[in-house]
Amino acid sequence: MNFHFNEENSLSHFLDKMCDSTDEFAHNIKSRYGTGQILTYHLHVDLHLYIFDFILNQPLLIQWGFNDTEPTEYFLFHNISERIANQTNSDDNTLEHGAVIFTRNNYRRKLWLPNIQCNLLFVHFSKSWFEKINKAISFPTQILENLKYTNNLYLNISTTSTSSLVTTLIRNHLDSKDEILLPYLEIKSIELIYLLFTDVLRNINTQKVKSSIHPNDLAKLNNFMGNIYGNIGNIPNIEEASKILGMSMSKFQRIFKTIMGDSYYNNILRIKMDAGMEFLLKGSPVSEVAFKLGYSSIGNFTNVFKKTFNILPSEVLKSDAY
Repeated sequence: MNFHFNEENSLSHFLDKMCDSTDEFAHNIKSRYGTGQILTYHLHVDLHLYIFDFILNQPLLIQWGFNDTEPTEYFLFHNISERIANQTNSDDNTLEHGAVIFTRNNYRRKLWLPNIQCNLLFVHFSKSWFEKINKAISFPTQILENLKYTNNLYLNISTTSTSSLVTTLIRNHLDSKDEILLPYLEIKSIELIYLLFTDVLRNINTQKVKSSIHPNDLAKLNNFMGNIYGNIGNIPNIEEASKILGMSMSKFQRIFKTIMGDSYYNNILRIKMDAGMEFLLKGSPVSEVAFKLGYSSIGNFTNVFKKTFNILPSEVLKSDAY
């Protein structure tokens, strides 16, 4: 499955495609896609809280791609847990944790694989709502500038015990038999946003102190990564990338890993595999996808894809797409 959020496709369209509504808040995942539900709470005209709790039976690639140049909306994902379904050992089967914050004017992807138990809290709010709240609470406003200029960078942070506790309080309130109090959820959502924004800001400042990255180098890296998505089949190797940015290889590797959190090779591999998943979900033949990504043989592409997603490209082609 493949769903692209843009000016024409909103979250309500996504819910209509994926779910059957049971009441004002609950939306059950359609059996053709998996099991579980998505809970929706409209706390304010510009503040919305969603709880995703499901297991899919086929891959789902979600993309955000709006034409805005300014951050008019914000999206916050707090991964409560994401683990292999039907496995009880929580010590070594957790796939992803932490939180991600990004703005509407940035291009983003989220991939859910089959047979993974996903439990996610999602907060969606507008810039105007945030600015109004910010006047009363004094959020760290520096985060706005950092988010505005991150282009294709992904701000993924490890959540603190405090933010995890707030998430737990929200879930406990929703799971209780008492009447759900929307004002309480709004207060807790604001608290969670504040804590996670503070964590992001602290992380950014720490990285700046550790690496002393010049703003010009950061801007060049942002532009470089943005251009990669338009030239997916001809991505430069690390030596070529260093020359394009006018840096030595050692400086490029240091800056890249500091900002992106992983090596150039691993990031490019992930970008290629995400693009491959997108092409397959749109129905492109495996041979065509391998060629688009610059692989010399279908076998090489298939091996890397299987190692990355634990599913064969041919199996993705059998899944539904819309």
